[in-house]
Amino acid sequence: EDLKPFNFILVCGSLGNKSIPVQEASVAAFEKWGDQDNVGFLRSVKYHTKWLTEYAENVISYLESC
Repeated sequence: EDLKPFNFILVCGSLGNKSIPVQEASVAAFEKWGDQDNVGFLRSVKYHTKWLTEYAENVISYLESC
């Protein structure tokens, strides 16, 4: 919990990375945190592949159900 602001900044920055594995890991981090507050941010990102977009949409649905 003490690292939350730093983790959030790191992951947000990584979502903009051109590397698909880095972007995927960022979405996975948001999924693991399970925090509904991140839904808006995940929605605002342009993902680099169709499957990554679908993965992010699934994570958003999951977070909204938490």
